[in-house]
Amino acid sequence: MFYVVSYVITTLGTFGLIMFLARGGFESEEISDLAGLAKRAPWLAGIMTLFMFSLAGVPPLVGFYAKLAVLQALINHQPDQLYRAGGDRGDVVAGRRLLLPCAS
Repeated sequence: MFYVVSYVITTLGTFGLIMFLARGGFESEEISDLAGLAKRAPWLAGIMTLFMFSLAGVPPLVGFYAKLAVLQALINHQPDQLYRAGGDRGDVVAGRRLLLPCAS
C-alpha cells in the first residue's frame, strides 16, 4: 500500500507541475519543451528533478523506499516467488546477466 500511495502522490505531483507550466503559457508536450527550464524557473526545475528521481527510485527519495519495501515484502513472505520474478531466462541487474532458477 505504501508503494501505491507514494507512486500516486509522486505521479500527481509530476503531472501537476507539467500542467502548472503549461498554464503559464509554456508548452510542455514533449521532453524537448522542458529544455532551459532551469534558467527560466530554477525552483520548478528542482522540484521536477526531485519528482522524476523519486519515480526512478533514486535514494534517498520516497520512490526508492517504496520499491525497497516491495522487494523486502517479497523476500520475507514469499521467497519462492522471488525466483519467478526473474523470469525463465533471468534478468539484467546492474549491467550483468542475473540467472535465477525458475521454481515451478
